[in-house]
Amino acid sequence: MKITICGSMIFAKEMLNIQTDLEKLGHDVLVPISTQDYIKDANLKSSRDNKIEVSDFRVLIKDHFDKIDTSDAVLALNFDKNDIKNYIGSSALAEITYAFTQNKKLFLYNDISNQTYISDDLKRIGVIAIKNDLTKIL
Repeated sequence: MKITICGSMIFAKEMLNIQTDLEKLGHDVLVPISTQDYIKDANLKSSRDNKIEVSDFRVLIKDHFDKIDTSDAVLALNFDKNDIKNYIGSSALAEITYAFTQNKKLFLYNDISNQTYISDDLKRIGVIAIKNDLTKIL
């Protein structure tokens, strides 16, 4: 299966680790083009996207949506962030929603967050929480 990984770029290292694990299971895995940059540059990790130029941000979004188009599924990494358990940010939510409109399989790495404004929508569109078990991606 071809899978695009989504999630907050603060989890860039985890994205690459999970990419490797999924590839060992026989999947073809895509990550955001900026993943290596976030791992190398501590300033990017500690900053918000406001440090990224608007034109660059648009390129990043378009590139990632193009990856979703070529994939069978998305896996959103939803680790704890900012004291929110199983955090899903606005970009990851947009990517999940876009994948839904493209009839892709939808997976979350952890349980669905208690973020009320997000959790109900994720349940309604059929996101599957794999609960850290990559073998559940079928």
